[in-house]
Amino acid sequence: MCYNSNMKNYRLRKGFTLAEVLITLAIVGIVAALTIPTVSKNIQHAVLKNQFKKFYSTFTQAISAIQAKNGRPVKCYYWDISPYDGKCTPVCSLKK
Repeated sequence: MCYNSNMKNYRLRKGFTLAEVLITLAIVGIVAALTIPTVSKNIQHAVLKNQFKKFYSTFTQAISAIQAKNGRPVKCYYWDISPYDGKCTPVCSLKK
C-alpha cells in the first residue's frame, strides 16, 4: 500500500475548522434566541395560573370557615337583606 501526500494530510486532520464551529454556534444561537422568549412566557403563564388556583382555594376555604363559624349554611352565595330594618336575615339565597 502506498501513501500519497493527500492521504497523509487527510489522516492528520482530526478536528473541525474554525469556520465550521462558528457556523454551528451561530445556528444554535439563532434557534435559542427564537425559542427562549416563548418558553419563558409559557412558564410565567403556568406560574400565574397556579398562583390563582392556590388563592381561589384558600379564599373558598376561608369563606366556608367563616360561614360555618357563624352558623350559616356553607353553600350560600349572598344573604337577603330585610327591607324593614336593613339587617341580614338568616334566609339564604342560593345561586341559581
